[in-house]
Amino acid sequence: MRQTILLIVCTVFKSTVLGCPGACNCYGSIVDCNSKSLSTVPSGIPSSTIILYLQNNRISSLDINIFNGLTQLQRLNLNGNQITSLDENIFNGLAGLQELKLNDNQMTSLDGNIFNGLTALQTLDLAGNVLDCSNCELEQLKFFLQNHTVGDAGAMCNGTKVVDYDFIKCIEMTTEGASVTTQHQTNLYGISTDSTTHLHLIIVAAVCGVVLCVISIIIISYIYCHYKSKRSVNSINVD
Repeated sequence: MRQTILLIVCTVFKSTVLGCPGACNCYGSIVDCNSKSLSTVPSGIPSSTIILYLQNNRISSLDINIFNGLTQLQRLNLNGNQITSLDENIFNGLAGLQELKLNDNQMTSLDGNIFNGLTALQTLDLAGNVLDCSNCELEQLKFFLQNHTVGDAGAMCNGTKVVDYDFIKCIEMTTEGASVTTQHQTNLYGISTDSTTHLHLIIVAAVCGVVLCVISIIIISYIYCHYKSKRSVNSINVD
């Protein structure tokens, strides 16, 4: 009984005084939530955390705000979970992060722009994810890996390193998309350029028709008036 009470007191003390999530162990600026069968990242992680271990759990998704305020974080381990996708803003505010492990998850695609704010990043591990190179988002990941000092990050798709993969189909799709957009570009009224051209031709033809009608009426009126005037003169001469 005494041991149970002591355990409860220690747990409460750790969670409230030390600010450590109940399911985790904390050692100074290290928060260890490794292998705790967690399905979500626990809340209440101290803002002073420098190292956060979340590997080998059952985490499948990350709340977009879960890492807010962890500006001191330098190492984040999320490997060995069931993460399928990441929001593009998930790592916002983690400019000091130096090591990020996302290996051995279940991601099929990953936009390289997600890492743009991690200016201090030195180590990135993406190995063991089933990345699908038919998804053109991975081309952005390729550009990121080529332009940063994190190597190839172990990212593979279709048996090839993402950093070496030729995304020619994505380029073709982009070109075709641009061509279609040019051909079917719409104006402010939602009418395609082809339809607009036809409409302009119809308007021009209508205006020309009206002008011709007006000119014809003027000519006919002039001829009629001239004829009538001449006839009046002839009548006077006869009288």
